[in-house]
Amino acid sequence: MQGYKKHFGVDLLCAIKELQMLGVSLDANYVKQVKQSVEGQRKAREKRKKEYNGEEWLWEYPDSDETFSFLFTDG
Repeated sequence: MQGYKKHFGVDLLCAIKELQMLGVSLDANYVKQVKQSVEGQRKAREKRKKEYNGEEWLWEYPDSDETFSFLFTDG
């Protein structure tokens, strides 16, 4: 499975689907676990995106006004 995935540059779900279309029999429990894992990763990614809505830095630097600059010194 991993070799197919890497060789053809596809994700696990695509590799599973393509192998099944080619007539390769795969363990149903393995397929179910992969699908659950991919779904869990997707949900975790969405959660991280929602938590970081672009304004999180305001809590870390409450006296900032969105201006960014470099300070150069002679030294």
